[in-house]
Amino acid sequence: MFKKMRCLTIIVVLVVSLLPSYRAFALNYSGSQGNPATFETLEETRASSPVAVAQLETNNGKAFKSHPVLDGYPKGTTYVYRSANLFGGRAAARLNTNILLFTDKSFSSKDAALAYLKNLDLIRIIDEAIGSVVLVTPSDPKAGFTAGDQKYYYALQTAILAQKASGKAGDVTNYYSDAEYFGGYGYTYVIGIDGGATFLNNFVAGTFDYVSRIAGMLLINGKMENIRNVASLVPVYLVNAPEPVIAKYKEANNVDAYMSASGIETYFNQAFPLKSVVVVKEAETRTPPNMLKMPTTICS
Repeated sequence: MFKKMRCLTIIVVLVVSLLPSYRAFALNYSGSQGNPATFETLEETRASSPVAVAQLETNNGKAFKSHPVLDGYPKGTTYVYRSANLFGGRAAARLNTNILLFTDKSFSSKDAALAYLKNLDLIRIIDEAIGSVVLVTPSDPKAGFTAGDQKYYYALQTAILAQKASGKAGDVTNYYSDAEYFGGYGYTYVIGIDGGATFLNNFVAGTFDYVSRIAGMLLINGKMENIRNVASLVPVYLVNAPEPVIAKYKEANNVDAYMSASGIETYFNQAFPLKSVVVVKEAETRTPPNMLKMPTTICS
């Protein structure tokens, strides 16, 4: 188990550690929301985000509300950590990095959920990258992730990516606050552990509108039903995956080359090496090769 979590930490470090300076330099953005780091349940963000976002200088005079797609989202199942000084205001909030972590664990309190993220080193990582970690657990803890959780994935994706979106009620225009408060756009990475990885394989990877918006995936101990496929290219790091699962991701990424080092197998497309599938057996977990950096250039 320690090796598995260590693998997760190393991979995510490689994925996001170089993003902040590169993005800020290349786009010449310096705007910050000036927010402290926060940790909330998703329902708490729905109450706090309209107030916080309305105070940004570029939003003066606008009315804000949480995205209605989150109405009916199961309470107590999803937690949001926001790093300090998120991009926003004069800089586009789409520059923020999102790490979505799906696990079939349940947590007795917010403190327990936060401790879990700290144990995985994700808090330190996202503080460096600038953005949010969204910890997602099943809507029914006893049943684990099921097909019913797919609609909640869609709701969460919609809210996170809905930058500058709005809706009208009569003559009043309400701007949706969630995307600027804890969302992003192209820098979206998804991690699945155990049942969370299986859920992503079965109900996310097979839908083009979902998987094509993901910059990279890390899947640990995930299984996949035979009838499922991968709908779009996506760089993926597979830990302890069955061979049929590996084959489906290789096909989606159109791999035509192979390399192996220190027990890590990497399949990639020679013309576009970012289309890669990295395979590690849990007993052979090592530091992955540096080529597994997943920038947003491959995202739709």
